[in-house]
Parts: sequence; C-alpha cells; structure tokens
Amino acid sequence: MISYGAFMGVCGFSLACYSNMVRKLPAMRRPWEHVLYAGAGYYIGTKIPAFKEKQRADLEQMEGGIEMASNIAKFRFTASKDASTGAPESS
Repeated sequence: MISYGAFMGVCGFSLACYSNMVRKLPAMRRPWEHVLYAGAGYYIGTKIPAFKEKQRADLEQMEGGIEMASNIAKFRFTASKDASTGAPESS
C-alpha cells in the first residue's frame, strides 16, 4: 500500500502540472514549483496518520464524557425526587 506522504506528494506534483496546463503553458515550466508542491504534499501526507489518531482519541474522550454527564444527570434527578410526592425538590 502506498503511504499517505507519497500519495500526497504525487498529488502536489500533479497540481503543479495541471495548473500549468490549464493556463496553456508547458507542463514543466518552472520545475522548482513542482518540487515545492510535491514537498508540501508530502509534508501534509506525513501528518495525516497523527491527525487521524488524535481525532480518534478526542472522539473517544468526548463519547466517554457524554456518557458520564448523562449518568450524572440521571443520578441527580433521581436523588432529588421527593419520596412522598415523586416530584423534584425545589431549591
């Protein structure tokens, strides 16, 4: 399987070629732009796995927090009920 960095590097290089072709210029008009775009694409591509892992960890943390907050709210509601009437206490 191709790595994210290599794929994004090829995408950056292709973007530079496409940009020149749309403007009807030679595809390799300024080669340094192709190197720059490929390098930027590679850099972004190498950051994708870390970004995905951070997003997964944040999502798991939020899901745990939502579940805990829901349990706390249920506990507070049931604990604040008046035993005789079943209505919540007024503070």
